[in-house]
Amino acid sequence: MGINRDSPTEATDGATPVLLSPAALNTALDLWSQAGEQHYLPIRGRSMLPLLREGDDVLVSHNRDLRAGEIAVFQQPGGLVAHRVLQVFTAGGEQILRTKGDNTLGVDPPVRSNEIVGRAVNIRRGGRIIDIYAPGWRRIRKVLAFLMKTQACIYYRSLNLTPGRDLPPPSRLSIWASRVLLLGIAFFLRAYQSVFGRWRAE
Repeated sequence: MGINRDSPTEATDGATPVLLSPAALNTALDLWSQAGEQHYLPIRGRSMLPLLREGDDVLVSHNRDLRAGEIAVFQQPGGLVAHRVLQVFTAGGEQILRTKGDNTLGVDPPVRSNEIVGRAVNIRRGGRIIDIYAPGWRRIRKVLAFLMKTQACIYYRSLNLTPGRDLPPPSRLSIWASRVLLLGIAFFLRAYQSVFGRWRAE
């Protein structure tokens, strides 16, 4: 799921948005981190349904130490992306994330530490807020990471999602099985959110 075009990753001249250079964005992120600040960023896209919807805002904590099950916000060539962390690897002393959207079949390219913006800590929608670090949500983060990783392994027909390894193309059967599993995960998330969502007024 992408961060909207009016996010702080871009500057505008009144008409066409222009992406900031990686160096400029890294400078901004370093300043945010040093100040210990958190920032709301608007969401676009459907890759994190049903938890995140188009038009939601996510509050981003600029902490780059992430764990499986958390929602990472990171840079990609088209802008910022908010996707769930499946696994965390260390290579050459560097943290590398394997991530995917809750509503996507395949995994993202490996996310390196210098691409990480932070983690989503709450969601704002229509004057209400949901804290995804409340105890009820913390309990299922690892479950969600396991389910998403299982779906990705079925999709690629491989148990090894290590970054740097070529993943085999999916078959028709693996695509079908992955879609069925994603539907089941989405149903679980909707049901869990309806019971433990704990939306509150802003």
